[in-house]
Amino acid sequence: MARKIFLVTDEMRERVRSLAARGVRHEDIAAIIDCDAKTVRKHFRDELDRGMAEANSNVTGARAGEGFGKANSGL
Repeated sequence: MARKIFLVTDEMRERVRSLAARGVRHEDIAAIIDCDAKTVRKHFRDELDRGMAEANSNVTGARAGEGFGKANSGL
């Protein structure tokens, strides 16, 4: 039996990037967009990487803000 063709849309790309930015696991993203985790990694590699980078920058920014807040609280 032939494999089902997986068509990627811009909306799917944005959704995968957004979910990855919130730290959602690849397996869970696959369940949300109704495909296998391997398919997500194959077709959405850039979006997964960008989403992870956004998540990391948000955490870093929040931690830096906490540090600055503590440093300035005694002034």
